[in-house]
Amino acid sequence: MKIQFEYDLLSGACLQLCVQSANDSDARFAYHAQHTILPNDLCIRDLGFFSVAALAEIDARGAYSITRLRSDMKVYIKENGQWKEWDWESLGNQLEEGESVEMEHVYIGHERLYIPRLIFRRLTAEEWQKRMAYVRKKGKRKGKALARQTLEQKKYHILLTNLPQESFDGQQVYELYSLRWQIELLFKAWKSVFDLEKVKEMKKNVSNAIYTGR
Repeated sequence: MKIQFEYDLLSGACLQLCVQSANDSDARFAYHAQHTILPNDLCIRDLGFFSVAALAEIDARGAYSITRLRSDMKVYIKENGQWKEWDWESLGNQLEEGESVEMEHVYIGHERLYIPRLIFRRLTAEEWQKRMAYVRKKGKRKGKALARQTLEQKKYHILLTNLPQESFDGQQVYELYSLRWQIELLFKAWKSVFDLEKVKEMKKNVSNAIYTGR
């Protein structure tokens, strides 16, 4: 099973809490959970929730978002009326460890969704080693080997956002995105207190209950 949880970081209010099948798509859930988004909200989600449609809907609602770029998602630049695919490898080879650059006015996916800002940072050697340890562990568990391009892109941290540059510089955007870890800490506490990973297998039973208030 899979637990979907969304909450307001400032107030601590629960916005979404539901249990789904482990096979259900996180990205589809993100798109259908848009009704909780209000103007000027900031939505910070894990990469698994990445959805072009969801990003477009957040922007249409007058809200803001920060998300990592999915490794298979192409980025385009429009020059002199012509589409040009962004060559992130060439740019990455020019960066020193920990160095970042920002690009404005890019487009992603075959839908060519407009993204105001792309922030591209090369990881330090220590960050790279930690990420690869996690990637190898995850790949071993799933029995999958990542493609060369995907592994190469793991050297970088690529964020997309529509936050105004005059209010939040690139470093501040990274710091805001790091707040997403708070929900990971919450899930860690749930696993520790409720032993969520130790639930025994059960038979499927369907039952109906009606509650009448006094």
